Amino acid sequence: MDMKKGQPSSSTKRNFRLILLLCLVPLIPVSGCSLQERQFQSFFPAAGSTSTDGVKREMKTGNFLPDPGIFKAVMEKNEIYENNRSGVRIRGSLPVRVTECDIYGNGRGGIRIEKNANVYVENSRIYGNQRAGLDARNILRLDCRHLGIFNNQGAGIRIRKIEQESFWETSVGIIESDIFLNGQAGLYAAVSSDSGLHIYASMNQIHENARAGLRVEGRVRLAAAGNDIFSNGTSGVYGQSRTSGFPVVDVVENRIFFNKKAGIFIRGGCTGSLGIMNNWIYNNLESGIACLSATDTYSAPGPINIYHNTIVSNGSRNEGAGVRIDSNATADIANNIIVYNIRTGLLVTRCGNFSSNLIFANGQIPEFNRDRDHAFLSRRMQYGGCPSEGRGDILADPRFSDPDNYDFSILDTSPAVDAGKYLDIPYLKTFDHRCMGALLVPGMDKRAACP
Repeated sequence: MDMKKGQPSSSTKRNFRLILLLCLVPLIPVSGCSLQERQFQSFFPAAGSTSTDGVKREMKTGNFLPDPGIFKAVMEKNEIYENNRSGVRIRGSLPVRVTECDIYGNGRGGIRIEKNANVYVENSRIYGNQRAGLDARNILRLDCRHLGIFNNQGAGIRIRKIEQESFWETSVGIIESDIFLNGQAGLYAAVSSDSGLHIYASMNQIHENARAGLRVEGRVRLAAAGNDIFSNGTSGVYGQSRTSGFPVVDVVENRIFFNKKAGIFIRGGCTGSLGIMNNWIYNNLESGIACLSATDTYSAPGPINIYHNTIVSNGSRNEGAGVRIDSNATADIANNIIVYNIRTGLLVTRCGNFSSNLIFANGQIPEFNRDRDHAFLSRRMQYGGCPSEGRGDILADPRFSDPDNYDFSILDTSPAVDAGKYLDIPYLKTFDHRCMGALLVPGMDKRAACP
């Protein structure tokens, strides 16, 4: 497309603001519980299922995405820029496809989606808009794949559900996209109604956003799998309860690093059927994982399950534990490698909720030797003051392959090899070993981390 800013184009294609108003199809509200279970069965194997590796299998086959033949309106190969308000505005529940477009420099959002909209956006760039790149309110469904969303002054993607305007469950998929350098969070999602919001983010690069990489508030179900989430202005993943409810978060097979606050921060929420599992969480400026009670809204009673993570070198100055649980929620912390964190390895309110972890050199203690004088003080530094280590814990060097280059896979001489306890989780049965720490190199580069 041949366009010059500020001048009319000689091309038949020109700068415009597109509004799609599609007739509404009646929508029948469904039970939040039943829809939540159905929606995420395709993402993760259900309890007792013999399915293997649901996180990667379903997304590679594209089962989350609709059949392209269902779309009733298609925008393809358009350049939409410098409009006073949104570049594209879509309303109504008939399926819309946006593909191979450049949408930039608009006075509000790049694409504004509302009123029960059902939209699929792919292979497009959305950048430099005055508000969010994608701004969705009270929608039915949004599927995003292969997008570049960057340099927007608001969030890269903003999703809101408002009281008394939305009575149905909303599904959002964000897949294989690059979301970066936005003025707020990479993804911001908030629910202030009784209906739920389900978000699946997989195989994305989410980085250098001014606030969190992924931020969810209220009754949101977030499943983040296979992402690289790094160098964001606050936490990599952030969950916050609201009076409308609390977030339920599953964070699996991600690399979360170099964020300016905690790698994962959950206030008042809980984990889902998988929990926080199989991640590398390293070099974040506060705790690797922090779960706190909410003070002014409802807090979930649990669970908070943290399994098979490799948590390394988090914190700065006197701030930052490997795992911090300052919550009355039921927690289970097992089969993790937690090493070299600045303040302590584990900082928990209940000292009996951890077992079978490898803990080493946290609290700026270079090594632990049971035979030295005052060894108990070094041990307590690893455990944040808890009087004893967990059952099955190992206090030894994990022997990483190449930690100076951020390769935290373990050598075959590591004491973590096949030292983890058995966890009856179908997802874990897809792996051949029970090492402590992550069982594969997570994020975009997947290979075995356990020899």
